[in-house]
This record gives sequence, C-alpha cells and structure tokens, in this order.
Amino acid sequence: MVPEKLYGIEVEADYGHFRKSFTTSSPLTYGVPPRTTISGLLGAIFGLPRKGENNYHEVFSKEKSFIAVVNRPKESTEKQTVNLNLLKIKGETEKLVKLDLPPKEITRSQVPFEVVKNPRYRVYFNSTALNEIEEFLQKEKSVYTPYLGISEYITDYSYLGKFDVEKKEGEAVIDSVLPVKPEIKFETGKKYIKENVSLFMNTEREVQKFDEVIYEENGNGVEVETTYYKVNNNHVVPLE
Repeated sequence: MVPEKLYGIEVEADYGHFRKSFTTSSPLTYGVPPRTTISGLLGAIFGLPRKGENNYHEVFSKEKSFIAVVNRPKESTEKQTVNLNLLKIKGETEKLVKLDLPPKEITRSQVPFEVVKNPRYRVYFNSTALNEIEEFLQKEKSVYTPYLGISEYITDYSYLGKFDVEKKEGEAVIDSVLPVKPEIKFETGKKYIKENVSLFMNTEREVQKFDEVIYEENGNGVEVETTYYKVNNNHVVPLE
C-alpha cells in the first residue's frame, strides 16, 4: 500500500520486551518492536479483535496497510536483564475460580528476561480498512490497554498528526527500521543492529514472513540508496 497520508504516533514505556523466537528459557529481546508487535499495539488502540471479521492481522496486512517504525532512544535507553517471577498455574486455575481460594501449592520460578529500558519509538501508519483514524487518535485514548511486547509493560502514546507523504528515490539517510539492502553505506562511529524479525502473522499467530532488518542503535539513521517516503521530516521505509 502506498498512502497519500500517514498518521504518526509516539510510544514510550518504562520497559519493553520483544522476544526473539529462538530464545525460550532466558528470553532475549529485539531492540525495536517487530511489525507484528506494532500491528498488535495498533489493534489494541483501535479495539480490533485477534480473530474474526476486521481482525488486526487483516487490517494491517501488507495489501491494506503501511507501517514504518523509527527508533528514538533516550539517553537512558538501554538493554538490561531483569528477573521475573513466573507462577505455574496450570491445573490450579479452576480451583482459584470456583473456590475463591489460593492453591495450597504453586510452582514458582525466577527467569531472567532481557528488556529494553525506557524505550521510545515513532510509528507512521495507515490502513485502508480503518475509518475515522484521526478523530480517534486526537483523543489519545485506546479501547484496550496497549503494551510493548508483554502485558506488564504498559505504554502510552502521543498523537503527532496526519502528514502528507512524498515518495522519493535515491540516496538518503533513512530514519526508520528498514530491510537489509546491499546498497547500505556503513559509516564510522555508528552502531548498526541487524535482526531477523517477524513481519506478518495469521489469526492462529503463526508467522507468515520473517525478514532481516537493520537500524542504527542510537537513532542516527542508515544511509542507503533506495525508494523511501518523506513524512514529517523523517525518511522512512515500510516494513513489508
């Protein structure tokens, strides 16, 4: 989808965790949210279901939507490892509900999680399947609680506005996360991060597409020759 207009929001939280699919017992995190995470976050804001008619996987599909993510770290943004206390409640849930009593025994485990501390991201998006987007975003409210990766890391968003989009082609410094391209020009003093992330899921939460993306860790952009879009003084490339 090539939109004439894009909507911009900025999201930030105390912590974020975007689990890398190959890590389970001690989950590691991506530095930026994958497209699938942003689709879910937007789905929470607009109150879209996971399944059924008008689900967020469909609304933010490649054919119907445009999503670009800009990494905007603060001075305090960094990756940390924290210990989370996990409770095993399988088989105990029915007791809790029916008896309104705590289970006599419950298995506890402390698991180290890698997290992003004080993350901040800018998201430019649009979808042909959504109506009255601006009217909704101007209120800076959400139907469901948005979060960054896991439900404990609740996020707020601020509405930046509705912007004209100018399609360009050539050499530019791209502010957003972008697919890895051979035309990238690596510069001394910049720290580049390359990650293999999920882009699209179906309603069964099965990943339909992975891709390698790249960004500059400190938010300084990546110089490359490519097709890009100028919006709100940012140069962005959609994740698709």
